[in-house]
Amino acid sequence: MLDTPVLTYRRPEDPHEERPELMSADVAENFYGDLQENPPGQVIVIENPTPPASIRGRATVHTFSVDGSERQGFFPPRERQ
Repeated sequence: MLDTPVLTYRRPEDPHEERPELMSADVAENFYGDLQENPPGQVIVIENPTPPASIRGRATVHTFSVDGSERQGFFPPRERQ
């Protein structure tokens, strides 16, 4: 299980960059591409940014949100008694 592996990657500071806290799209593409090409086994990635569209056909993606998503969190809600 990897917790926010792409969000924590930061490029060297660039004073001309609008959002320096976010990395370039090619890092995310390469990260997910490597997981698909060289999987070490089952991998669960919990990430805040939406994964690249290129992985959606080869990976199961669950979006967690309170409003309008299939699930509100990683664990399914318990049945109410």
